[in-house]
Amino acid sequence: MSVQDLQRFQQIVLADAGLQGELRGCLDRARFVALVVDRAREQGCAVEVADIDAAFDATARNWVTRGAER
Repeated sequence: MSVQDLQRFQQIVLADAGLQGELRGCLDRARFVALVVDRAREQGCAVEVADIDAAFDATARNWVTRGAER
């Protein structure tokens, strides 16, 4: 897993409106993850399915934790 590559790809996405639109248009999680992996590799970022799943899980945990703190 390369956290640095995932973070680098996130920065690439934030700077590219076309890529944002392409990813935003993918509503199926499995297809979205596959698309992210493909686009990340095209940009030279070694991102794997497990990296994306871990990021989703971490985001969900953070969201639940914030809700529980209220």
